[in-house]
Amino acid sequence: MTEDTASLERNRKFLLWLSMISMAMAFAGLTSAFIVRQEQANWYRFQIPSILWVGTVLLTLSSVFVILAQRWAPKGKFNRVGGALLGSLALAVGFTVCQFKGWGELVNSGVFFVDKKSPSGAFFYVLTGLHLAHLAGGMIALLITSIRAFLGKYARENFLGLKLTAIFWHFLTVLWLYIIVFVHIMFS
Repeated sequence: MTEDTASLERNRKFLLWLSMISMAMAFAGLTSAFIVRQEQANWYRFQIPSILWVGTVLLTLSSVFVILAQRWAPKGKFNRVGGALLGSLALAVGFTVCQFKGWGELVNSGVFFVDKKSPSGAFFYVLTGLHLAHLAGGMIALLITSIRAFLGKYARENFLGLKLTAIFWHFLTVLWLYIIVFVHIMFS
């Protein structure tokens, strides 16, 4: 790896980590507000739809597929890398479907984003919706990275795009695990 390549990799990783820290801080602020607000009298507790746990399993499995891609890249098996990333993307689509079904179940049970009686639904929709918005960006990265792998744009020594995508994807998975466990505890 040349000095310029190493410098470029360090700079891109730094920017990715900086953006992920900013995202984590935003979610920390939202969960802090959630904790403070739920202590007030008009807070409504509701059951988290079980379909969201199915989505959690799918998202976790998608990270496993990204790990496989990371293991195959240094061996130059880029068709496998692309396939693993597309598998991860398919699982992420499944997660997204579960998310929308979960929101539908909440709406059917009377938990709305705007509810004059209680803001608890709004907090839940904002936390999960903001995560889903970031996940959409990750899904685009997975798609682009898989296409690049299939087109032979990576080499055994240089697959920075995959490294960055993997870091971000694992961050999104861990962030979701935090969110789902947090809301489960707070609504139990």
